[in-house]
Amino acid sequence: MWRASQFPRRFRGACGILASVGEEMTEQVAVEVTVSGRVQGVAFRASTRAEALRLGVSGWVRNLPDGQVEAHFEGAAPSVAALVEWCGTGPGWARVDGIVPRPATASDLAGFEIR
Repeated sequence: MWRASQFPRRFRGACGILASVGEEMTEQVAVEVTVSGRVQGVAFRASTRAEALRLGVSGWVRNLPDGQVEAHFEGAAPSVAALVEWCGTGPGWARVDGIVPRPATASDLAGFEIR
């Protein structure tokens, strides 16, 4: 599991969806993430939805029985990357201990829902 502090640089190399700084990308991508730490009961899902809507990313977010949060994001690569990076910190009440991003299959989702 990646530590939140290591996330952005490792994600660029491991998943290959982020461009180098300053490089334009309009490629559509899909990513799923699992976030661990104090991420339930701290408005993580609602804040993720608000950030996704702000960035124009579609998808969903849900709590897992083991206390983690799982999410699926689809959209323009820079927007999805920004949202995944945001999940490495989350809202102010959260404490993110780790985040595991992985490539996913796009489902042509519209909007963003909390499941």
